[in-house]
Amino acid sequence: MGKFRGVPERFLNSPIDVKGLNFELIPFGAGRRGCPGNAFAVVMNELALARLVHKFNFALPEGLKLEDLDMTEVSGIAIRRKSPLLAVATTWSI
Repeated sequence: MGKFRGVPERFLNSPIDVKGLNFELIPFGAGRRGCPGNAFAVVMNELALARLVHKFNFALPEGLKLEDLDMTEVSGIAIRRKSPLLAVATTWSI
């Protein structure tokens, strides 16, 4: 059996899709040996986001303009924002 190379950064610039049948991702499991909760986690993340978008209106804090947002990204295992996004969530009424 092969030795696992624990360097996830090797997949950063790869064009492969995690849902596909690419053999490059075998270290993370595939087919019957893949993570059984992967599909469930994807659905639950989509549901959580949909519920937030459905129940709330999101706006910038008072005094902050759209032009003031810093959209700079920092790379690593996952891409993330350099500075956090500040948003005010309010419930909406009909």
